[in-house]
Amino acid sequence: MTANLGAMDLLLATRNQHKTREFAQLLGPNFTLRDLTSEHDLPEILETGRTFEENAVIKAIAISKIFPDQVVIG
Repeated sequence: MTANLGAMDLLLATRNQHKTREFAQLLGPNFTLRDLTSEHDLPEILETGRTFEENAVIKAIAISKIFPDQVVIG
């Protein structure tokens, strides 16, 4: 995504570029969104939740531990 001065930087815990585009459209220009597509050395994150929401939380927590200085959304 293109950097926007004054925009809040967010890290989306996904490699799904379609999901990244959807989030970018929903959030609008006040947010700079980055996903995990350029991160190649991440450990596998087991999504053991019973729902998509639980798995998103599991993944966001795991990614936030790897990138503690980033605001991570799942």
